[in-house]
Amino acid sequence: MTFAVIGSIASSLAFDYNGNCIYYLLFLARFWLGVGIGGEYPLAASISSEASEANKQQKHRGKQVSAVFSMQGIYNVHPFAYDSH
Repeated sequence: MTFAVIGSIASSLAFDYNGNCIYYLLFLARFWLGVGIGGEYPLAASISSEASEANKQQKHRGKQVSAVFSMQGIYNVHPFAYDSH
């Protein structure tokens, strides 16, 4: 999660001070953001599964894990719904 936070902050603070330098800064920032998200995504199912076991809701564990992954499709479409073009 630290890589995702650092990558997103660096991406928002990138500025162009030397011609095309902003592209390199954005590339590095988005790379580390992707590493952070890519590392966090596989843990989402295990965290929700462990949370349901801790709450003694083992009969609802499958629903909870599938709810975590079903929201991925909605969030993938969300940026295109608010396109400014």
